[in-house]
Amino acid sequence: MDRKAIIREYKERRPRMGVFQVRNTVTGQVLVGASTDLPAMLNRQRAQLRLGAHANRRLQADWQTHGADAFLFEVLDTLEPPDQPGHDPKDDLRVLEAMWLEKIAPFDDRGYNSRPRPKPADSGPSVSRSPRAASPHLHRSSSPARPRRRARSRARPSPRSRPRRGTRIPPAGAPSAPPPRRATRWWWSPGS
Repeated sequence: MDRKAIIREYKERRPRMGVFQVRNTVTGQVLVGASTDLPAMLNRQRAQLRLGAHANRRLQADWQTHGADAFLFEVLDTLEPPDQPGHDPKDDLRVLEAMWLEKIAPFDDRGYNSRPRPKPADSGPSVSRSPRAASPHLHRSSSPARPRRRARSRARPSPRSRPRRGTRIPPAGAPSAPPPRRATRWWWSPGS
């Protein structure tokens, strides 16, 4: 196979997507997650744990205590993407992950996942934190029209006017050092 064919095949491949778990075989605790690229996500989980940089501190602490041999990285469920070109599988993955979280319940002492936040009761339209998220036009129309100020460019001293690193600047009023002596040049002339 030539290089172009390999690149084209890589770009056209569809990664396995679905739900995975990282299971501690010593304590029985589980971390459940979802990803659009399962092999890459499982590799990422292993690498972060090996390097000591995993975001889940309890999981990282157990990894340090029990070692790598005490953990299994497993795929729980996969999702087949439809052939529609504009389909976004993230919503389907959220639903699939929620089903597995409900089934396994890896919260508190049983796992490493944090409990999902309870959704507020339906009391009308949802309130977002930023006005731009609710309506992109709300932010601009609610503020009075003001002309924008131009940012002033601050004149910075040129590198030549600043002293070099390591040079001492005498305090104000101190006598300045005498200028360095020039070496006398001797010219040799033939016949003298």
